[in-house]
Amino acid sequence: MHPLQSAEYFGTVIQDPDLPRTKIPVLDFFVPDPTWYRQGGGNNRDYSRASLYYAGEFIDNLRIRTRGRSAAQAIKPNLKFDFYSGGHFKVLPDAGRVEEMNLNGFHGENIWSRSFMRSVLTYRILRENGVPTPYSFHVHARRNGEFFGLCAMEEQVDTDFLKRH
Repeated sequence: MHPLQSAEYFGTVIQDPDLPRTKIPVLDFFVPDPTWYRQGGGNNRDYSRASLYYAGEFIDNLRIRTRGRSAAQAIKPNLKFDFYSGGHFKVLPDAGRVEEMNLNGFHGENIWSRSFMRSVLTYRILRENGVPTPYSFHVHARRNGEFFGLCAMEEQVDTDFLKRH
C-alpha cells in the first residue's frame, strides 16, 4: 500500500478538558505547519498532509489545501480536505461517506451582513423542497488544538454526490 494513500496512525484524540464546551459539532484538524498556505506569496494552493478528528473518528494522512483564489489572504481561509482512496469521511451518523469535504470560513460574506448561515440555510431550504444538495452544516473548527473558527462543513459535489442522487 502506498504510504500517502493510507493511514499512518490509527487511534483517537484525547480532548483537552480546558477547552470550551460547545453544542456545535467540533472538527479538530492537525497540520505540520499551520501557515503552509501563506508561503509563496500568499497564493499557495499546494496540498499539505493533515490529520482530522471528528465525531469519534480519527483520520490520518489526508491532504488539505485552500479553496478559492482569495482564500489564502483570509484570516480564516476556506479549506478542502481530500481523503485518500478508501479513506472516505463519515460526515453525519446517518449519512454516507465522502471522499472530499470543504470547510468554508465565511470570509466571502459582506462584513455588514455577516450571518454565518447563508450556505447552510440555503442548502437546507433546497433539501426540504426535494432538491438534491450536498451535506452542509456548522462546525466549531480547531486547528492544532487552537480555535480556528465557526465554519460550514460542506460536501464536495463530485462523483460520490452524483452516485447518491
